[in-house]
Amino acid sequence: MTAANISAKNLALLTAVAAPLASLSLSLTTILPQDLTRNHGVTLAQAGFAFMIIRLTDIAIDPFLGSLMDRTRSRLGRYQIWILGGSLPLGVGVLLCFFPPAQVSFPYLIFALATAYLGFSIMALSHLALCAAQTDDYAARGKVFAWWQVYTTIGLLVAMLLPKLLDGRLGLDLVQWMGITILGLITTSTLATVFLSKAGPAKAPGAHGGFKAYLGLFALPSTRRVMLAELFLGLSAGIAAVTGLMFITSVKHFTIGDFGSQLVIYFLVGMISSPAWAWISARMEKHRALMLGAICLSLSQLIFLLVPPGNLLFLLLVPAVFGGFSYTSVSMLPRAMLADVADEERLLHGSDRTALLFALLTGIFKLGHALSVGIGFLALDAFGYVPALGADNSPAALTGLAVVYGGFTTVCAMIAFCAMIRYPLTGRRHSEIRAALEKLDGAKA
Repeated sequence: MTAANISAKNLALLTAVAAPLASLSLSLTTILPQDLTRNHGVTLAQAGFAFMIIRLTDIAIDPFLGSLMDRTRSRLGRYQIWILGGSLPLGVGVLLCFFPPAQVSFPYLIFALATAYLGFSIMALSHLALCAAQTDDYAARGKVFAWWQVYTTIGLLVAMLLPKLLDGRLGLDLVQWMGITILGLITTSTLATVFLSKAGPAKAPGAHGGFKAYLGLFALPSTRRVMLAELFLGLSAGIAAVTGLMFITSVKHFTIGDFGSQLVIYFLVGMISSPAWAWISARMEKHRALMLGAICLSLSQLIFLLVPPGNLLFLLLVPAVFGGFSYTSVSMLPRAMLADVADEERLLHGSDRTALLFALLTGIFKLGHALSVGIGFLALDAFGYVPALGADNSPAALTGLAVVYGGFTTVCAMIAFCAMIRYPLTGRRHSEIRAALEKLDGAKA
């Protein structure tokens, strides 16, 4: 099956779950840490440690989830039943995180984050595996994940704009409206993907295994390269996310509203550019397109450092546009590439390890974001930066903030670029793998 054989309506239904997951991911790494440290008595060190330890602990669960998903049999579908089940702990976690008590204790913070991230893991892993299973074609996978990227960006924009419009209504603040928005997206998208879409059947039995099989995935050079790129791209994006609001307000003297406007432009450009990156990856191959995206990401972070303080027009027209364009490539392409790696794994082992592979990817994604919150906040603490609004930070602290926001992120993106040099799973190699799999499937039939 190719993406061309799947209707636009069905692609839209299949990829809808990406929206709430993106909304929650953005909120947990940008808005929620700010809210907890500024309004609910959580220190920077507590927030950094809690986010880091929960994400690192969460990684240990992923291989077992992936193995179970690959071996699941259900009338709803191998991965759809997990999407439905994961929506329950995710909803509870959102309620705990976005409607906290006035003073948040450390045990409460740990429990709330653990519940939210458990649901996030289940839904993200099963949904990525479902998307990867929809086509065998090298180029068409770019189109499937372009739809996934569109919904990812829609989720980000809705979570940013709708709560702001509703802020103060019914006695609820912006963070609470953000929680309600995410809950609404979880409900509607889960119903659309699980019950309204038409997904192709699984083509091979799932693999037995666990942590040993999980680590065994690193045997393939293509897997190692994709994971290394994902780790450092996640670090780059994560550090930028957790320090972006502080940098924009403290160093460049913009308001929180200006920061929101910049993000709207950033993600609108990202959504519009998704088909362009699918086109680019089909013509210059996915790994070269990812290299281009890593270069663009590095340049976009350096451009942010050059924004004249208080010049909103420059902020909106240059770094926001360039950053949004680069963001799309580093988000969608590693996932499309991993769908190709799943074919290579199936040829090697004779079983479907799609969910287990995406468990590895989401584990690396979590590791990058856990480290980004920890590295970002601990580095700022070491530089003496104070996050409270109106705080009188020293020039050294503000310089440290700029180094973390611009310098750390650029270095991480360029390491990801290097990981793609001489990448082995080219389009030609994938065609050979698909031919071998079709011959193998024909022999079994």
